[in-house]
Amino acid sequence: MAARISALRQSVIQAALQAAEIHDVRVAVNDEGVCKVGGCVSDAAQEALVRRLIENAGVTKVRGKLTHINAASTEVDAKVYRIEEGDSWWRIAERFYGDGRRYVALRDANGNPKDLRPGDMIVLPREI
Repeated sequence: MAARISALRQSVIQAALQAAEIHDVRVAVNDEGVCKVGGCVSDAAQEALVRRLIENAGVTKVRGKLTHINAASTEVDAKVYRIEEGDSWWRIAERFYGDGRRYVALRDANGNPKDLRPGDMIVLPREI
């Protein structure tokens, strides 16, 4: 029963994000009602909107970090990367951070998704 409720909450959040045209945010809701979030938003206002949408789905706690990517800023906190066939968290961490063991921090920065599919977008924070 708890698994169905968490899946429903996750679907509601994903639909709300899509309706708000927020496409670079990942969410995963566990059976305890905790939502892990990751990805990128344009600014603090969009982050606040994402958090409100998540809370409206009835989650008990929100964990994770959203990276701000402001197009008007000259300093970038992160890059966005499109997943290619054969990519893994380890390979991406090795390629961009020089150490595959940093995959856990990279995965956590993206809301800890279980799998990567070609075409998905992830955030590559400047520092992890």
